[in-house]
Amino acid sequence: MNQASVGGFWFLDEGYGNSVQDRSGNDNDGEIRSKGNNPIIWVPCSDRTCLRFHISKNHGQTVEIRDDSTLRPENALTAEAWVDPDSGSDSLIVGKIQKNQKDGFGIGISSDRWYGQISMQDRTYHELTGDNIHLDQWSYLVITYDNSTFRIYLDGVQMNSMQLSGEILSEDVPVYIGSESDQDWYFEGYIANVGIWGHAFTPEEVAARYDSWQPAKCP
Repeated sequence: MNQASVGGFWFLDEGYGNSVQDRSGNDNDGEIRSKGNNPIIWVPCSDRTCLRFHISKNHGQTVEIRDDSTLRPENALTAEAWVDPDSGSDSLIVGKIQKNQKDGFGIGISSDRWYGQISMQDRTYHELTGDNIHLDQWSYLVITYDNSTFRIYLDGVQMNSMQLSGEILSEDVPVYIGSESDQDWYFEGYIANVGIWGHAFTPEEVAARYDSWQPAKCP
């Protein structure tokens, strides 16, 4: 695996405060923003501490990571996250997308199904849908793009793909974890080990990462 291509990697295991550290070495640290005075909740799980994204009165939490050139993949991409959803409502898990715009890239939930999206410099928008989500259990969700194929994986296995080529449209906007930009499309549940890479994981690499670590159940 090309470690030099990592844009950012966030364990989301700090256990306190409103900041999350980028463990990639690129210093793309994030800030937890909670709308509507909702408290930030860190939950001690059996193997680590996890950040719980929750919704109250239509408001939730998001992690905002400032824009950086290392987070703007051009000709190849991997976006990955471990997720344990409490709800099948439409939500963004991680993405670099302007509000209400079909640009950038992201992974999330749409109509109770996993989905991934990517937009190209020619302003075309492409979306892959996968299996129905499973509530209250951890799943490993990945999208990859290698300038010839766009793929989506669940738990190390490819769910869907399409032929695609060209340069990725990656706007100068922050990366958001747990919601769309401007705090919309809130995710509810747990998110861990989020990564953005400037190269496409091979199917073997995706399977190996799934096998290498699986989080324990949180309360």
